[in-house]
Amino acid sequence: LKRPFRPRRSSRTCVRTMGAGGSVAMPKEMPSDAEIKEAAKSMPPEAIDLMKKIIAAAEKSPAEKSAGEAKETRAAIKKLGNSEEAGDMKRAVFMWDEAICKEAFKEFLKGKMPEVANGAMLVMEEVVFPDPEDAKNWPKMLKKVAGMWFQEQAEADTPFVPPENAREHCVYLMDAAQADAYLEKLGVKKVGKTGKQLMQDDERNAALDMDDGDKVYESFPDTAVLFMKDLVKKAA
Repeated sequence: LKRPFRPRRSSRTCVRTMGAGGSVAMPKEMPSDAEIKEAAKSMPPEAIDLMKKIIAAAEKSPAEKSAGEAKETRAAIKKLGNSEEAGDMKRAVFMWDEAICKEAFKEFLKGKMPEVANGAMLVMEEVVFPDPEDAKNWPKMLKKVAGMWFQEQAEADTPFVPPENAREHCVYLMDAAQADAYLEKLGVKKVGKTGKQLMQDDERNAALDMDDGDKVYESFPDTAVLFMKDLVKKAA
């Protein structure tokens, strides 16, 4: 008779540790995909539920942790690049102090105000929101606000100029070669336009077909968030 599959000792030890509420240690030798599939066949429903809860807890973002864990994870940014001279910085989330954060929260919060918050923490999703629904909604709000600020900078007479080491995602300051590289990453043909031109509807629509033009336009909010994260990291 074929012997039933038994997980290797290292795997069983890891599972027992999790079940006991101890710290989770990775096994010295990971089981193969085939062994994992075989083990899954005999795993009882309660064990599956436990594993799902453990994974969900491990993947929980800092913003979703309990309010009792609230603390200032990083200081507010007071000056960065030419932030004092740049125009249209109202939506520059990475620069918000605590007072500005509180005003912004009034526009979208459903639950209580976070105990501690500044713009840098918001960008890095480190603010602890008392209401889980607010924690879930914040990344979408950040994307929206960052995208609007990005567009404002492309149109500003004096745009925000970041430190040299934080320009990777600053589309509106890209030269033609950098902008073409950006398009290539999106799977769009090179057009020889600057980043600022790509952010202008008429220039973008004249250079690209509708599908590619939409793809580029829809990439800006996500890129704006990445840009803000770069700025916070470099300011630390």
